[in-house]
Amino acid sequence: MSIMRFAHWKLLLLLALIPCGAFGQSGAADGDADADPGDAMQAEMVVTAEKREEPLRLTPQSVTALDARALEASGVENVKQASYYAPNLFVTGFAAKRTSFPYIRGIGSGQGDPAVTTYVDGVPQLSPNTTNIDFLDIQRVEILRGPQGTLYGRNTIGGLIHYISRQPDNQWRADLQFGLGDESYTRSRATVSGPIVKDRVLFSAGLALTERDGFSENGLTGATVDDRDGDFGRVQLLFTPNQSWRVRLNAFAQKDRDGGFTLYDLGGLRNQPYQVLQDFEGFTDRDLNGTSATVDYYGSSFDFTGIVAFDSWDADEASDLDFTPVDLLRRQVAEEQDQTYVELRLASHSPVSLSDRTSLQWVIGVSYFASDFDHASVNEFRPNLVQLPFALAETANYNLEDDGYGLFGQATVTFGENFDLIVGARLVREDKDTDLSVGSQLLPPPLDGQDAAFTEDFDEALPRLGLAYRIDDRTMVHANYAEGYRSGGYNRNTTPGGPFTLDPETSSSYEAGVKSALDDGRVFLAASAFSTDWEDMQLSVPNAFLPGRFYLDNVGEAQSRGLEFEITAQLEKRWSLSAALGLLDAEFEDYVDPNTVNPATGQGVNVSGNALPSMPDSNWSLALAHRSRVFGAYALTGRAEVLGVGDLEYDVANSEGQDAYSLANFRLGLERGGVRLELWVRNAFDEDYIPLAIPNFFSPSGWAGSVGEPRFFGVNVGYRY
Repeated sequence: MSIMRFAHWKLLLLLALIPCGAFGQSGAADGDADADPGDAMQAEMVVTAEKREEPLRLTPQSVTALDARALEASGVENVKQASYYAPNLFVTGFAAKRTSFPYIRGIGSGQGDPAVTTYVDGVPQLSPNTTNIDFLDIQRVEILRGPQGTLYGRNTIGGLIHYISRQPDNQWRADLQFGLGDESYTRSRATVSGPIVKDRVLFSAGLALTERDGFSENGLTGATVDDRDGDFGRVQLLFTPNQSWRVRLNAFAQKDRDGGFTLYDLGGLRNQPYQVLQDFEGFTDRDLNGTSATVDYYGSSFDFTGIVAFDSWDADEASDLDFTPVDLLRRQVAEEQDQTYVELRLASHSPVSLSDRTSLQWVIGVSYFASDFDHASVNEFRPNLVQLPFALAETANYNLEDDGYGLFGQATVTFGENFDLIVGARLVREDKDTDLSVGSQLLPPPLDGQDAAFTEDFDEALPRLGLAYRIDDRTMVHANYAEGYRSGGYNRNTTPGGPFTLDPETSSSYEAGVKSALDDGRVFLAASAFSTDWEDMQLSVPNAFLPGRFYLDNVGEAQSRGLEFEITAQLEKRWSLSAALGLLDAEFEDYVDPNTVNPATGQGVNVSGNALPSMPDSNWSLALAHRSRVFGAYALTGRAEVLGVGDLEYDVANSEGQDAYSLANFRLGLERGGVRLELWVRNAFDEDYIPLAIPNFFSPSGWAGSVGEPRFFGVNVGYRY
């Protein structure tokens, strides 16, 4: 064990022991051993999707909420694992955490600005590089499906994923957990929270350390490729000088030292899923830092919220770009981004009476962001390819400065006690300035290099119209129309000759749904149907002539339609059931693929009618959980679940894809007095699947794929009070 790891262990123990030793207090220990297993009663979960607190069953849009209890029961540690439980959410990427790209209802992105934005405690993360952040001391995760531009602004054309951290209170709490698994997996986690000054100054802190060897072995060296080593820490201070004011200070940091990409010949992976042959294994390093201050004022007639945040990240990456055992291509990338975010909003404290049978709830606000992004990359064409004693390089360097602001408002007018009319709009403006320099030693002048600068402004209005009707105190139906928008700009991954710029993306989305709480809230049902149409959809597509690289292309027209179902049920005191199903039909309406040429015409192939890539046509989950008393005071817990992913296509031509697959997970635990022991296994039947592949000229099959996680098992021990 290294000195640094030993120091981390001392910190973990210190976090757990501070409350006992210094204050001599203890909170709840083991609770009720016969309590419900943790999946039911979702109808009464409070969410903030509409930027105000309200029960999930009364929220007039499609929202999946996973609270701390559900996340712990299923062993979820990150957004990739959480995605299996939300209808029509799929997270793809190249295994390393910095390459995690969420898609909702067929809408997502690889390069460039996200189409599904991650929020952390009200603060948007302006890059897909920061999508996958460790789940530590999370109160809940809210997954909002459909355009969210009216209340949340830019880059939420597909929806958003909101991490909401647990806020400290006056009760001392601590949680210490250590996990061991195969492939030398270890995960150490410690959190502590409580009052510094009772009722006035509260705090929480947490640390998580995760490490494992890779699943894939490099047959040339015997080394594993996709190793993982990540540290995450969070600190929170909450000041409550009186009942009207709350000031919350948040800071988090994450360090990831991941191995290289596991991309290898698709045919080879289908025969030997976790065997690659690469002359260079590479690495993917990422560092994140986030700080924010949130001020809340609760008045008699209105509430005020102010958020100021500063985030930054940087990444260094080196990879074998040809994905073969021959030293042909290598790539090095260094990127960093700094961002500032400010939001100020006012909202009605309670419904405002307009007449005897009419009331109003409202929210208005302004937001501002600024980011500074730098990229430097070198692609080396190695000597074995060109038979020269030196490498030929292709370089790209650019800086993107982006800032924008929005003015938004939303009003909910209630007629009688049952009918709501929702009207909202956001006006956005975004300014982008880019300086770039690209060069190539492979191409002759004047194609060997180009320096350019772009400056462009974007303006848009984003309306929302919604209806909600409460049939009774148990059932609500709702309908929404919303428009989505993602600004255009500079195509970040390019070469001399380009395409350098891309147009804005717009969408129109319709949704209708129903939510119902039955049997005194023991059963919660939600269902929705949706239809989305795009103009100039920004799609990340692989460059068929430049292995391992992508660029954003404007699709002429595309559409997605589908259905979504969710249910949680408390079957009886000891058993609970949860299930989710997403069905999706997403296809191109008018798009000519420039990377697939028709030999007869010499032109790109029209792929209209083809399925959109990177999004399965269905996903589903089914989980059964149990909790009961055994051996007197012990609590026995168990969970069995099956997670399914439907057919998906790798590319716009639909020439290769992954057939439907399912994963079975099991957990069995024993608890007493705050001490718990748990055995777990993921992908218990060792299902082989390849969720992502890209065209690759050097691979025998013409494709390089990345395999999913194999069977993985372990044990957790922990203590909480």
